Amino acid sequence: MRSHLTAEEAVNVFTLRGLHIERETYQSLSDAGLLPPIATRTLLEEIDTEIEELQLGGLRVDAARRAHLPWYGRLHRTVLGWLPEPFGEDLTSVAYIEVSARRLAAHKAAEELERFTDLPGVDAAQVEAAKATFAHWEKSAGTTLAELETDIEVDQAGT
Repeated sequence: MRSHLTAEEAVNVFTLRGLHIERETYQSLSDAGLLPPIATRTLLEEIDTEIEELQLGGLRVDAARRAHLPWYGRLHRTVLGWLPEPFGEDLTSVAYIEVSARRLAAHKAAEELERFTDLPGVDAAQVEAAKATFAHWEKSAGTTLAELETDIEVDQAGT
């Protein structure tokens, strides 16, 4: 209440916090060895771009944009797809890992943002508006995962 933020600025603060939670999630997955380096680079570059966009005045929420790589990223992926392992990568598998990480990170961000509603002076509607971005990304990633599951063999033993 003392910050004198407009409703839009408050939503942006919550969204920025959610983006940082996503970034921390990607870094933790990478540190644990659960993300290959190619996926880690893509996800961290993506989230850093989104953080910068929000700080400069507006975040594009279009989920399809999250999977778009710059030309040099696409070139790098293409070359890695041609190389045999251990230097090359199964790009379909990498795509599945990336989308799984996106879904997990978006879920975690929405879950963590929910804690702000317990703080005094926080407008729950503003938190919900920020959470809607992450819920949208989580749903979109779930749809993409369902499509990818038909393309690759997924180990269903743990599910």
